[in-house]
Amino acid sequence: MVLATAALLLVACGGNQNTNKEVKEDVAEVAELVKILPDDFDAKAGEYVGKEVQVVGTIVHVCAHGGKRMFVFGEDSDLRVKITADDEMAAFNTEWEGSEVAVVGVVDEFRIDEEYLATWQAEIEEKIATGDMEHSDEDEGLHTGEDGHEQATPEDELAQIDGLRNEIAESGTDHLSYYSISCKSFEVMEFDGDSEDHEHSEGEATENHEHSEGDGHDHDGHNH
Repeated sequence: MVLATAALLLVACGGNQNTNKEVKEDVAEVAELVKILPDDFDAKAGEYVGKEVQVVGTIVHVCAHGGKRMFVFGEDSDLRVKITADDEMAAFNTEWEGSEVAVVGVVDEFRIDEEYLATWQAEIEEKIATGDMEHSDEDEGLHTGEDGHEQATPEDELAQIDGLRNEIAESGTDHLSYYSISCKSFEVMEFDGDSEDHEHSEGEATENHEHSEGDGHDHDGHNH
């Protein structure tokens, strides 16, 4: 009887040790969330493709068409991090521009090579030939949050393609890599239009927000 009791105690203690170990591992995983400064994102993002990171910065631009993309910067306003939201996440609000935001998401890599550029160029030339000059969110080219992109003409995009071809040639590789963050959750702080912070995460329906216009593909995530 004594031996049986001792055995039960050993099993119980062993079970507690395993549980404690699992809890510690879970805590460690949360603590290991990598924080990347916007100024360092382009240089470091390649190390974290497919991994979850956090970026905190100022919202410099929210795409008016659909609100599914926004761009944040840190000290250098020319170094912008692209943040994308999927269909299940509420649209980003243009009124948040100028506010600070904390974003948690997965680093995505988008590669541009000659095949991609040739397809993009063919689409633009077809638009020119058919006279379809209407600009939409579906043909924003490689959108990096630059000012005036929504007024870009097909000729502007062709010039952009030529520039990208030159960059590939100078890089010594057959492609260019552009990195962005697929947003899982975010919190807007210091929102001028409201004294409260705004927290959002995946699964929030876009119909709950006024800024949930339809959104198509763009050339920074081409789906041919």
